[in-house]
Amino acid sequence: MKKVFLLTLSLLLIVVLASCGSSDGGSKETTPEQTKDPLGGGVIRTEAPATEPPAPVETDIDYSKYTPTAEKLAEYDYVKIFEAPKGNPRDIVYDYMYAMSQIEWKATKGWNTHWKVQGDFGVNITYEEGKTYYGIPYSNTKCGLSVFENFVIDGTFTPNSEYYEELIGNHCSSSMGLAYQQIIDLPYSGGLKENSARRGLIKLAAPLEIPPSRTENNPDDWISETVTAHNGVDKLYEAYASLDKGDILYKMIDGSGHTRMVSKVEVYKTVAGKIVPSRSYVYCLEQTNAWADNKKESTWFIDRKYSFETLNSTNFTPFTLCIFHEENPKIYDAYIMMKGKNTPETIKKMLAGTIESTFPLNYVRATITDADGKIVSEAFKYDFTKNYKVNIRDMTFQLNADKLPTGTYTFNLKAGIARGTWDIETIEFTVE
Repeated sequence: MKKVFLLTLSLLLIVVLASCGSSDGGSKETTPEQTKDPLGGGVIRTEAPATEPPAPVETDIDYSKYTPTAEKLAEYDYVKIFEAPKGNPRDIVYDYMYAMSQIEWKATKGWNTHWKVQGDFGVNITYEEGKTYYGIPYSNTKCGLSVFENFVIDGTFTPNSEYYEELIGNHCSSSMGLAYQQIIDLPYSGGLKENSARRGLIKLAAPLEIPPSRTENNPDDWISETVTAHNGVDKLYEAYASLDKGDILYKMIDGSGHTRMVSKVEVYKTVAGKIVPSRSYVYCLEQTNAWADNKKESTWFIDRKYSFETLNSTNFTPFTLCIFHEENPKIYDAYIMMKGKNTPETIKKMLAGTIESTFPLNYVRATITDADGKIVSEAFKYDFTKNYKVNIRDMTFQLNADKLPTGTYTFNLKAGIARGTWDIETIEFTVE
């Protein structure tokens, strides 16, 4: 329901506040721009974002995969169902993103996150031993909340690597993709823009239209600059104004880029109804390659605000998920399934099992602990872009269970999707 409070006619501006509630594959991000609030407060009226009946969406998605039959499930030795989250889809994705930004942990040692093989933007983040930090660390490995939680022991985190390409963590677009995987099947491969790989999943914010491609053989070859040139600045500002919680701001440029998740929008208009871009703002939640403030305890920016004018000048294009605009959005249960069973013998000789999922797999981890509960060997598959099936056979050679000292051990196998982790097998075995 819209609530309108009449302001005095002498005001030159009418202030409207709309209160709410990745990048392509290898896209990189740069240090996010910052903007200051020139207003210092003011009187406002609140108004819900305007809505229109959703238009039919073309899609190539085969929805039957999300509801496997009893006969299909019977083919597997283990099956785990992750039930569809309930509630407003926008709240679901934003709450997950926020949870990733808030997890608390203490560094067991100091390290500096940097490139193993230098990329085209800077990564130089130094952590101090014993210091408390917040949020999943910044890295290129696309790990969700349950993955990182698996490595936080008694509130502490020990880095598995100092390299940006290997450290357990995520970055701007992968963190957002994982948030969207709470409600839709959105593998990292394909990006956070409307394109042929995202048909029926992501679209440009209204009233923007896709611009002509820059090349004949690739219809998806367009960037922020060509979107604005094709549509005009006024339509771009209208699109910013249409954004709501969970939507996307994507800096599409050749080379580097950056993505942000929208938390809310403030729109300021003249008495004639024209948007004032210097006084209209989008508030964002984002994972970055820079410290959020002088405390240097988080790389996550919470409710950082950017004016429409700044967003335009720094090439940020607005997108939204198609499901956000469906009258009755359908969120599907997710499944992890495994064919094969392990025994004390297979653990020492050759692991058995193929893990499959209906939503993108985030990781698979096998560990061996000794009688004191200490991990003495592990094998870890992660940094997935578009994986729905993993054979664990080759993890045998990483574990080397048959080469452990004499004793009794416990083997554990788990797998995870963005919604959570499942302990598939826990088996005690003995090395003589």
